[in-house]
Amino acid sequence: MKIIRAVPTNIITGFLGVGKTTAILSLLKQRPVTERWAVLVNEFGEVGLDGALIASEQSTGGVSIREVAGGCMCCLAGVPMQVGLQRLLSESKPDRLLIEPTGLGHPREVLAVLLQAQYQSVLDVKATITLIDPRKLNDERYTQHPVYKDQIDVADVLLANKSDLADEVALQRFYSLAERQKPEKKLVKAIAGGAIEPAWLDLPSRLALATKHSGPELRSMTDVTQEPPKEVSLPDGEDCIRYEKQADGYSSCGWLFSSAKPFIFNAIYALLSAVDAQRLKALLYTTEGWVSFNAVDGVMTSQKQSLSSPPADSRVELIYAQATDWSALEQALLQTRGV
Repeated sequence: MKIIRAVPTNIITGFLGVGKTTAILSLLKQRPVTERWAVLVNEFGEVGLDGALIASEQSTGGVSIREVAGGCMCCLAGVPMQVGLQRLLSESKPDRLLIEPTGLGHPREVLAVLLQAQYQSVLDVKATITLIDPRKLNDERYTQHPVYKDQIDVADVLLANKSDLADEVALQRFYSLAERQKPEKKLVKAIAGGAIEPAWLDLPSRLALATKHSGPELRSMTDVTQEPPKEVSLPDGEDCIRYEKQADGYSSCGWLFSSAKPFIFNAIYALLSAVDAQRLKALLYTTEGWVSFNAVDGVMTSQKQSLSSPPADSRVELIYAQATDWSALEQALLQTRGV
């Protein structure tokens, strides 16, 4: 039996819609064929989608994925994260571990869990990689948000993603921000399409080195044998269920719909394109098969998915910065489904 020891571990973090999942998919495509990688994904809302989207892109084995929904990876207790982490490690015995916290989660708290004494021989915590959309650096809704500041502060590698969409003024604003960081970052780069180079994963973690010998940022291990991560599912006989959440100045709502009744593709595409949310993700069974939808800043994309193991339900997750009439939106969603 393979002993789990010193697994290279990276946190890939960044604010809402910055392209974390795309970056992880890019890394997985560069995975050495002889290695097994694991991905632990967390989302702000109760209905998780990223895990399914990452899994749908994996045409071969060698990658294990576990999802922890509800933003609880970054809470102070961290129990669901620890349960998910230990199960993922024991089941997959990976050669590398990637962790994607929610865009509204404090990565410092995730690091605090990873750096506990119990994991010191199991995990080799490497660089925390933070993605920034340079076009947002003049928007106080981002720059003044405490989570956004924390993501930049803990970064060892600071990347301006979507740089191909940014002008020179935005990129200069990014480099100026990077120059002001103390201590300075190990690496500062502008990239596009989440193109992280695998070599960057092996850069050292400043906080891991600082707390290697039980520094003040570590806290005692919670008993993780009691409480498994919460998983949402449609109750037997139900066609639709809704989950709502509010935290950190944002509201989220997620739906599960029975895949027995497909969404009419043109109708659902039109509806989701008109939704004015800070973040939109969906994985839906439609009249054109399984399709993923992704919207940031009013720009929506869709992609057909070839799923070897289709989920039992269709899923939609929305994040707003203001109160929203979820019931009206739910009725609109239901009206885009066929019989």
